Amino acid sequence: MTTLRQSGLVTLLLSTLLLHGCGSDSNETPPQPVAPQLSVGADITLKERRSATLTAAGSSGTFNWKQVSGPDLLLTSANTATVNIQAPSVSTDSNAILQVSLTNADNQTVSKQVTVFIKNNQPPKISVNFKPYQEKTSGSFTVEATDPDGTIKSYEWKQHRGPDLKMTGTDTATVHYTVPAVSAPYQFVTISVLVTDDDGEETKHIYDSYIEQNMREFKLTGRLTDAALAGATVVAHSGPLPIVTKADSNGVFNLTVSADDDETNLLTILQAIKADNNKLSYYALVPDLASRKATEPVLINAFSTAWYAALVGANHGKSPSSLTELRDAESSAIVEKMTEQAAVATLLMTDQSTLPDASSLYKVLTDQQVYLSVLDDLQANKPGLIVTTETTLLADPQQTPSAEQWPALTRPLYEVEPVIKGFSAPGSRSYQLADNGTGQYLDLGWAKAFQWQQQHNVMTLTWPDFRYDSFESVQAGLMGLSAELAEQLRRWNYTSLPITNTYQHSTLQLLATGVDGSIFRVTDTVLKQMQPFSFFGQLIAPPDQQVTKSRIVRIVQTPEQPQPFVAAELNTDWSVSRYLPKAYTDFQNFYRDRFSFNPDGTGRSHNQSQSFRWQINADGALHIIFADNSAMQLHKIRQLGEIWQIYQRHFAADGTVQLGTMHSTFAINLSGEADKLILNAPQHYWQEMNALRSPQAWTGNKIRLQAADMTVNAQGYQISADHTGYFVRADTSKLPLFSPLLKHKHRWLLSSDNAGSVITAEGNVFCSPEAFCYQREWRLLKTTQGLIGKRLYLEEIARSRFDPQDPLRYLSGPSLMIYEEVPYNYFNQPE
Repeated sequence: MTTLRQSGLVTLLLSTLLLHGCGSDSNETPPQPVAPQLSVGADITLKERRSATLTAAGSSGTFNWKQVSGPDLLLTSANTATVNIQAPSVSTDSNAILQVSLTNADNQTVSKQVTVFIKNNQPPKISVNFKPYQEKTSGSFTVEATDPDGTIKSYEWKQHRGPDLKMTGTDTATVHYTVPAVSAPYQFVTISVLVTDDDGEETKHIYDSYIEQNMREFKLTGRLTDAALAGATVVAHSGPLPIVTKADSNGVFNLTVSADDDETNLLTILQAIKADNNKLSYYALVPDLASRKATEPVLINAFSTAWYAALVGANHGKSPSSLTELRDAESSAIVEKMTEQAAVATLLMTDQSTLPDASSLYKVLTDQQVYLSVLDDLQANKPGLIVTTETTLLADPQQTPSAEQWPALTRPLYEVEPVIKGFSAPGSRSYQLADNGTGQYLDLGWAKAFQWQQQHNVMTLTWPDFRYDSFESVQAGLMGLSAELAEQLRRWNYTSLPITNTYQHSTLQLLATGVDGSIFRVTDTVLKQMQPFSFFGQLIAPPDQQVTKSRIVRIVQTPEQPQPFVAAELNTDWSVSRYLPKAYTDFQNFYRDRFSFNPDGTGRSHNQSQSFRWQINADGALHIIFADNSAMQLHKIRQLGEIWQIYQRHFAADGTVQLGTMHSTFAINLSGEADKLILNAPQHYWQEMNALRSPQAWTGNKIRLQAADMTVNAQGYQISADHTGYFVRADTSKLPLFSPLLKHKHRWLLSSDNAGSVITAEGNVFCSPEAFCYQREWRLLKTTQGLIGKRLYLEEIARSRFDPQDPLRYLSGPSLMIYEEVPYNYFNQPE
């Protein structure tokens, strides 16, 4: 019974549970899902390239951020409530819309949108007040910079081109600079300033301008002395641009030439172009505008044109463009025909002669071939006109420089010969003038007094006692001899006659001025007299004959501020030219000597083995006094590399001046053994250069193989390592090509004191080649770079004998000889 009751109870309970599970109660509502809750902040404004965060708030669930529209934003942490946003670069203000969504566990999603206003960053605004660059000044530039939507982060100044401004403070708003000196116009300088704001936005400004030079102005007043040039166009060729003006009806003109205040090359070429013919121009060269007197007129005429043409010729056909070129051209300019050239220029300018076709007056004077054709035409068709024109020009005081343009007469005047660059100019004549109208003339073997007087452009020297005796060749015209009598005298071996020459007066007339010297016409008037003599019963009593001889020469002076000798430079041996007034066994009157100077003011000459005392005078001259009280004095004139051109005077023991002359001197400076220094490379030889000082020996920068007088310039010595060699000269049978004639072989040796001897059979017809009857002894003094190759400065002594059994006898020297190493093919190479 108990079991049944329990079973019924279980059944009842199950039934009850089933009824409840089937919802049998129709009035009860089931629970609903809860929608997620979401909120987001207000719209934001963000500057380009900046970052920010947006945070959404809501019920639980999953957040998701995405961009709906606008410029692409960089979103990070987009699946969290807080998203990181980075704005892109934009060119204008823009909007971007972001949408955030929240999804709950019931997969219910709610979304909200927010706008990101993207602001375009404003670059820095800058203002710079640049000023022109002015040379040799210091200054500063300041940039005023603002950032409308931020701050300024950095400054950067840079120079991009031009002379260095030496800027400081290049990372600040203000840069300081120093403008260097410039001598050329339009030197452009470019600088920039870069300003960067806190967003990395940059603003750059570039300034480009040239440096304003500090200029000097030079006023030139001039005169065209030839009436044919009235109203001519005058052009000053100075600097990059020509300056042009017009001469008035009297030939007067005025020009203002500007130049940088640092410019040292103030050389100016003036050109006067004839009004009706631009092929006819006169020229004048102003060496240095700064040293020229403002009131000193520039003469443009035939003489200035002839001088300019000579300078162009000496400068290898180009106008000198600097003082260095001008000085070299002056030294080598050939002026002996200058009055003739001035006459030819005048005849062309005044239409008394005709220009060759397609030519100009400039070409006539600078092209030798064209000039000779014009000269031949004048001499053939108008004989005597050139000489007449020369006389007229020289007699007209308006045609040559006035006394104001003369060199300072307080300094001696030295006549010098033209030489090419690389050689010092020799000269023997000098004039020393005193304020009281007296003076002294020095020449080789002469020391004569004179009185002088200057009138306008001519100085006249009067000689109270200047005479000498000479023997002159018998010829028609000598002392009035007829051709018949001259022939009779020669037939009876009267080949020369004794003549007494008495200088009466001389004139010096200035023709043109230069930077290192001036061109003068020197005219000597000499009375020639001869004692009567009997010739086969016929009394020969020729009348006195007055002869006038003129020469055109270049005259230089010691510098106004001469460079003195200093004791420190005399600490080595010097090579000096010596003069001996009487015959010596082994030396000619002029020879080369080597002087050693001791610090105590004593010294010794090596070649004469003489002791001396030395001192440097107040004027910087080196005074040397020998044991017999004879003396010599050396004045520096001009330096050419390591060689000094000097003027030296020689004094007798009683203090009287014997002579004065121009020579070169230099410190002896050698390193290494002489035999290694004088050895030739294969197919090379040592070319003698002494005879090649003259510009006539050169064509441009090259030695002429054959001179105008048919002299062959190529000759010298070959020094081979095996102690042999040849006297090298041109094989004349193969001219105009050079072929070395190796006929005379020599041998050479070196003594213990490094004096080299070249022993050769050259020039001795009575000796066999094996006898070696001719000897040259070389003592090397200095080696330098020459015009062609290595250059040797030597003391050379020549000795010879006619019989192999005789001792070698002195022939010449010691002479200063210059040799340069040239290859065999030098003369066959194109210019």
